[in-house]
Amino acid sequence: MYPTLKDLTDKGLLDSSVQMQGKRLKRYYKATAQGREMFMAWLSAPIDIKAAGEAQLAQIFFYGELPKTIRDQRLQEYEILVQQRLMQFENIANILPTEGMSDSDYYGISTLYYGLQNSHNVLRWIRFIKEQKPFSEFIKPYNQ
Repeated sequence: MYPTLKDLTDKGLLDSSVQMQGKRLKRYYKATAQGREMFMAWLSAPIDIKAAGEAQLAQIFFYGELPKTIRDQRLQEYEILVQQRLMQFENIANILPTEGMSDSDYYGISTLYYGLQNSHNVLRWIRFIKEQKPFSEFIKPYNQ
């Protein structure tokens, strides 16, 4: 993490300062105007469906910083992309044999099952956050 913070500071995207905290020096970082502008450009951009799930979640994590119109538009676009990916998985699943598979076939096809389940879960989650349901609704299924 520290090499990344140094790199961002060297590029003028972050400012850093050092302060004494007790007997230790602590370094603090703050976005510069240029850094904030670059961050908002990244945040406002459409979600990259090909990026790792963590990158997609990192972007959505900060959606509270976006105007509602942009946030809603990006979530709608993301939902459409995930629906398209799900349809691709379903089309593949419909042409695959269901019997007489070898072990290597089974485990290869199990990754398709993962993609199908993951896409369904992501769609359910997107719809949930688009409706801005209360946090208790997030937790309820896990407390039963």
